[in-house]
Amino acid sequence: MKKVIFVFLIFCFSLIIISCSDEEEEYTATATTDNTTTTTTDTTAPVIAEVTAVTTPTNDKTPDYTFSSTEAGTITYGGSCSSSTTSATTGNNTITFSTLDNGTYSNCTIKVTDSAVNVSNTLAITDFTVTYWQLIARQVDSDNFTDGTDELFLDNASTTYLQNEDDSSSSTFMSIGNLTPSNYVTDGKYKFKLEWDGLTAASLDNKSVTWTQTSWLTDTTVQGLQEIGTSGYVDGTASGFDGLLKSTATCVIDGNQGNAWFHCVGAISLWGGAIPGPKGKVASSMHLYIWVP
Repeated sequence: MKKVIFVFLIFCFSLIIISCSDEEEEYTATATTDNTTTTTTDTTAPVIAEVTAVTTPTNDKTPDYTFSSTEAGTITYGGSCSSSTTSATTGNNTITFSTLDNGTYSNCTIKVTDSAVNVSNTLAITDFTVTYWQLIARQVDSDNFTDGTDELFLDNASTTYLQNEDDSSSSTFMSIGNLTPSNYVTDGKYKFKLEWDGLTAASLDNKSVTWTQTSWLTDTTVQGLQEIGTSGYVDGTASGFDGLLKSTATCVIDGNQGNAWFHCVGAISLWGGAIPGPKGKVASSMHLYIWVP
């Protein structure tokens, strides 16, 4: 009899142990009591996506870029772009890239690693171009001045040096009057590039001239002209190019100091039915750029 009771007690004790073990496992899984510590492992990686790409082309050497992240974490940069910002928050994050060289950026990437060392997807930043050339004047007539609705500058542009200054895509655009010359000078020099195309200028092998001068665009004389490269247009002849200055002809800015031929930046009226270009040629488009140091 005692043996039977002893076996019965062992059996009951075993059931109690098994029951407690099951309860402990249940508490661990569900964290239903204060006496049980539940360990949870984070295996979810952040998801990041582009929100606002870099405007392209841009003459901003330190452009902003915005992306979103589903988690906070540490930012890792890849390719040719980097930033002093290394922490991401949940939601939108705007970063400023470190100074970029003149060129196209097509290999830049971002990743975010959360506190559990889960690494996000690799976000490929949309390609963009940084150019130190800033467009400051533009004149384009898409039909080569043939339909009678010529894209000409207004008379008051000769005093304001402005036209559609907030819209560089406009057919007649000029922002010279809004520029601060000291922002563009290097060693006392300003660097410019002037391009032409269309009509008889389209036949030219070279359609641009790049140079420096020490005088500003609205001065009445050109000082310190020095061509960069050899365009063939700076040759001392009456039709040659010798810098830019305030116009005395039918332009806002002139490219010839009182000689027989002028190179027009901002034509107010047509000459020869078009825009005066290089070497006695006429053009239907003109673009003027300034170098941003």
